Amino acid sequence: MIEDVKPLVESYCRWLKEETVLREIDGQVEITTPFVDRHNDLIQIFVRRGIDGGFVLTDAGYTIDDLEMSGLSLRKEELMNHLRTALSGFGVNEERGELLVQVPVEEFPIAKNNLIQSILAVNDLYYLATPKVAPKMDASKMFRSEVAGWLDGIGIEYDFQTELLGNSGLSHTFDFHIRGSDPNPDKIVGTLNRPGVKDAKYFLFACLDVLNGASGKIEPYAILNFEGGKYADSISKSFRNYKINSFHWNQRGEYERDLAA
Repeated sequence: MIEDVKPLVESYCRWLKEETVLREIDGQVEITTPFVDRHNDLIQIFVRRGIDGGFVLTDAGYTIDDLEMSGLSLRKEELMNHLRTALSGFGVNEERGELLVQVPVEEFPIAKNNLIQSILAVNDLYYLATPKVAPKMDASKMFRSEVAGWLDGIGIEYDFQTELLGNSGLSHTFDFHIRGSDPNPDKIVGTLNRPGVKDAKYFLFACLDVLNGASGKIEPYAILNFEGGKYADSISKSFRNYKINSFHWNQRGEYERDLAA
């Protein structure tokens, strides 16, 4: 299994390196990543020297500024609580509107990954706004919400948007984490709405990375919605090849018992 996963990890790391662009600006380095925010814009972070030879990584205040420009006031206590919760899991701080983390050199890779994950999590606060502010939820989040409603309806308890550490040292966020009880294993579930090949590759890598770093058995599941999408056969086949459980949303009734076990 390790030999099967190893080239996938190498391919992912190569893609990440090739798609990352560095530019020096006013004594700090701007890093443009291949990850996108809710506007489908590439996420950028900035790195400067910190104390004791370490580094400070920051979003330069863009994430919170963007939310407030969209009409979402973080001065409300409820939203501030959501913000603190979103950041605490990644070890990221909010200071004067900036999302930032200060780390020694050896912790830079994990800190960079965690800052990007926290930016994505804070971005999602937009969908907690009133309907006047966020009248339309994007299709992927609508599908995720629909899956959550289905799990609630059949009585399956889960942790939402759980971050798990992979064997590579990277953290991965899964939509649902269903905790098992002996002898049943934990289950990690991702929702993929009209996925493309890149979406499938990322989810496949995340699953295999976590499985190879897990101390106990974990069963991965992909819930797929191909309505209006392509690559259904090739994506389903790739998941089968790597023993990732997957099923189409229309088949969910057949998998209730498997997820509940």
